[in-house]
Formats: sequence, C-alpha cells, structure tokens
Amino acid sequence: MEPLAPVAHYLAQGVQQALSGDGSTALASLRHALALQPHQAETHLLQALIYTQQGQFPEAIAACQRALYLEDGLTEALVLRAYLYCLGKKPTLALPDLDQVQALRPDWWTVYAIRAWVYSRLERWQAAAEDLQRALHLEPTSGEICYNLGLVYHALGEKELALEYWGRALLLQPELSEAHAHRATLYQEMKDYQRSLAEYDLWLRHHPQEPKAYYGRGTVRAAQGDREGAIQDFSQALQLNPNAGEAWFQRGLIHSLLGQTTAALEDARRAAQIFHKQGNATAYHRARGLIAYLHK
Repeated sequence: MEPLAPVAHYLAQGVQQALSGDGSTALASLRHALALQPHQAETHLLQALIYTQQGQFPEAIAACQRALYLEDGLTEALVLRAYLYCLGKKPTLALPDLDQVQALRPDWWTVYAIRAWVYSRLERWQAAAEDLQRALHLEPTSGEICYNLGLVYHALGEKELALEYWGRALLLQPELSEAHAHRATLYQEMKDYQRSLAEYDLWLRHHPQEPKAYYGRGTVRAAQGDREGAIQDFSQALQLNPNAGEAWFQRGLIHSLLGQTTAALEDARRAAQIFHKQGNATAYHRARGLIAYLHK
C-alpha cells in the first residue's frame, strides 16, 4: 500500500511554502512527494507552476511533459506548456497544445483568448480576431476580451471596430483605462481632436498622475493651436516624469513658436541630454537641430 499520508503531508507543505513565496523549499517538498509517489500527474503540474514562478522555464516545460506523459490531455499542463513556449519565443510550438485543449474543451472561453494571444505574437491578426470573437461569444461580459479585440482590429487597420470594442471594454470594465489611451491616440491619428481630448480627459479622471496622458493631451492641444494649454500639459507631464524627453522637446518647440527663445533653448538642451543618455540617436539629432535653429 502506497504511503498516502506522507505524500499528502509533503504536498500540503509544498503548497503552503509556494503560497508564502518560498519556491525553493516548496520544490524540495514536492520532490519528497514524488519520491514516494512518482506517478501523480498533478504533482508534476504543481512542480511546473512553481518552476514557472521561479523563472526556471526549461525545468517547468520538463515538468509539464512529465505530467502529460502520465495523463495525456491534462488541459492545465497543455495550457501552461503553451504559455512557456511563448515565453521562450517559440509561439508556433504553443499552437498544437492549444488546439488540443480546444478540441477537449470547446466551450472553455479561456483557451480561445490564450490562442488569440499566441496568434497575435505571430501577427496572425485575422485568426486572433476570430478566436477572440469565439471567446466573447462564450464570455460576453468580459471587458478584457473586448479590449484585446480593439488591439487586434487596430492592427488589422479596422479603426472603427477598434474604437467600438475599446468603448465596449470601458462599459464593461471602466477600470480598463488603457482603452481611453488607445481611443485618444486613434482619434488623434484620425484628426478628430475633440473626441481625442475627451478621451484624454477621461483617462486623467481615472489616473490623474499619468504623465503619458498629459503629454498626449498636450500634443492634441498643440495641433489645435492651443499653445498655452499645450505648455501647461507638457509641464505637468514633466513634473510627474522629468525624464520624458519628448515632453521637453515638444514644450521647447512650442516656446520657439511663441518667440520664447531662452525657454525653448533650455527645453531643447534638456531633451538632447535625455535622448543622448537613452541612446536615442534620432531624437537626439532632432533636438540638436532645434538648438541649432534657435541659435540662428
């Protein structure tokens, strides 16, 4: 008779240690459990999960493979192995595992969402959109699925659909403020500045300390000719993030258009310093070009 009590003890101990963040000790406990009872697929799967948390991805894949050898079609092991393949920049290897999960559990919306993520990494945008639509059909109240559909349709060049799904995402999950950021940027690209400003305002209502939102709104105000408003937004962005080189550059550009040469030079020099430190040669030469122009 197999010693179930010691195995259960080591498993419980390993789970508790993993939950407390002590992954190395948890793995040691699981090795004791496997020494006593080596043919439990779930123990190998738990081992794979802890290896994944530890960043030991080859060991995690090996543990998934042991679990699948013992229990072919263990969906959790297939999904985890697919995820690990993607982390290892081998997304094509993930698809057979996810296809198998989808065949075993065709009504599980999560597998369609994960497979869409893999298709996105492969830039197979149409396939990603189809899988996300299947996921949304099965889980119609998921704002995250709608948000990801917005990203995929944007990649496909379907701007109106992207805006629609980001809007649906916000209705379902208002905390998905990144959808406001995408809508604001896309409206700006479409030169619909009023709607772009409205989205930036909503983004800042939820995240008033977000420098990217102030920077983005500043660029829209500059495009509208509201130079003072643009300077205010760029200044707020810089207060929150002094290393935002583009905000320094754009504010310097606005100062130059207003004839404020001293302020423009100061901002352009700060931008050049930051771009140089970041190794951004293109932006650095752009800032140096503004400095040269202002010295004429």
